[in-house]
Amino acid sequence: MPYRQPELIPKESSFPGIAQGFPADGASGEVDVFIVHGMCNHDAKWAKETFEELSVALGLRITSTVPEFLLSGAELYRATLSDGKRTANLVAFVWTPLTADAKRSLCFDVTKDHDRNKACTEAEAISKQKRSSLNGKLKNQLLDECLADAIIYSGNDRGRAIRDAAKEALVKGIPVRLRAPAQGGEETPLYMISDSLGSKILLDAIEELTPLSNDFVKKTVGRMKAVYLRANQIPLLNLIDWNQTSEPKPFEPIAQSIRELKATQPFRHPAGSRLPIIAFSDPNDLLSYALHDAAYENDALLFVDVLVSNEWTYFGYVERPDTAHTSYPKNRCVIAAIANGSTGLKKACH
Repeated sequence: MPYRQPELIPKESSFPGIAQGFPADGASGEVDVFIVHGMCNHDAKWAKETFEELSVALGLRITSTVPEFLLSGAELYRATLSDGKRTANLVAFVWTPLTADAKRSLCFDVTKDHDRNKACTEAEAISKQKRSSLNGKLKNQLLDECLADAIIYSGNDRGRAIRDAAKEALVKGIPVRLRAPAQGGEETPLYMISDSLGSKILLDAIEELTPLSNDFVKKTVGRMKAVYLRANQIPLLNLIDWNQTSEPKPFEPIAQSIRELKATQPFRHPAGSRLPIIAFSDPNDLLSYALHDAAYENDALLFVDVLVSNEWTYFGYVERPDTAHTSYPKNRCVIAAIANGSTGLKKACH
């Protein structure tokens, strides 16, 4: 595991965790967290596990959970975590119900004698082809269930439907609220967590919301304290929008909102005046990319890459592609970094 001890780029980077959104003096405080999953079928079980992982990492107990079904067919799951003083309001957006029917058209290729993907029932998995154990698992899951989502999202109609659902989830899931006057009337800190394709969906939804509801976007961006991109795929998925006249800039809507806010009010973050964008990637994950080499740096955003190892490298030759890409949510170093920032990362992994 070459990055069993995570490596930061820039090396001496500092970034906040969700816990830093609570008052340092131990007074009562509240934070909001919006979470978007990535490729592969997800459901209420994923939301529950995500809530439980953050509950343990933050030292808070789950006091309530509420499911909500959006008009689009996508789903929201809400949870409240608390210890009596600190409260974290979590919202998990589940969008793969919108791709399930399309992926079932690939069930003819799914074999029964390997781990099935979640898009096909036992009866639908009908391929009789002979495949080696690992190749069969990768074809069933990584391609037919997971990478298929990226292909579906790149299509005009279904991609638009997923973005519309994401916009609905943002507006419904992120209320514009203020802290109590006793706490200075400051806006409740907001943290974003997204996985692989979910990061692209999140950024696209914010971009499309900007001209429609610029006030909502600015109020939302204005209280963001950090954005955590697990299994970061933005440089690769950015190719969906590539054209001959201009290079797409996926983070520009957020950056521009920050610039506009700075012109009228102070813009404060635990890491300084720029919004921290923390990208987690395993260099052996074929589908993830570090952001610094992609040259996204600008005056409004602070990019930090966290290089991690999700799985053992066997004989210095290979790390399993499936677990390399899907194990970020279970990586204790990644969870510690999101919960407690760069300080928590060092304590948990050294």
